[in-house]
Amino acid sequence: MSGGPIGLLDLLPQTRIVKVGEQEVEVGGLSSEDAARLLKEHSGLGKVFLGRGVTVEELADMAPGAVKSVIAAGFQKLGDAEYEAKAASLPMEVQADLIEGIVAATWPAGFGPFVKRVVGALGAPVSAPPSRAPSTRSASPSPSSESTETQDSGS
Repeated sequence: MSGGPIGLLDLLPQTRIVKVGEQEVEVGGLSSEDAARLLKEHSGLGKVFLGRGVTVEELADMAPGAVKSVIAAGFQKLGDAEYEAKAASLPMEVQADLIEGIVAATWPAGFGPFVKRVVGALGAPVSAPPSRAPSTRSASPSPSSESTETQDSGS
């Protein structure tokens, strides 16, 4: 262990390694600025995080834009057209693996405990979000992500 506390500028970002096929990528957690921007740009996203119901139509309208934005934000490139286009082009399983890693890096102890801590710190009554809030299980890939590698289209 080093010799004492570090300063704010010495803090390292929270990251997770996500395996995609035979490759590994490092994704980071979202800041409060990222979250606020995502919630403003994708109004239905708040309902999803709070475990409130969304209709299929709402999900279909919101998901593509929100998914690419969240993934780009996990690479600290929120709003970057090139990163968002790449994120949008990935297979859904790969997108899910990346989002899972981003969520785990954003809320290492889980979304529910995070909400309790923040609301408690503000002195407001605390009620846990529904258990359907996003899971923050390990960012290691699901067994099916081993098969998410892209095939060479050349022959």
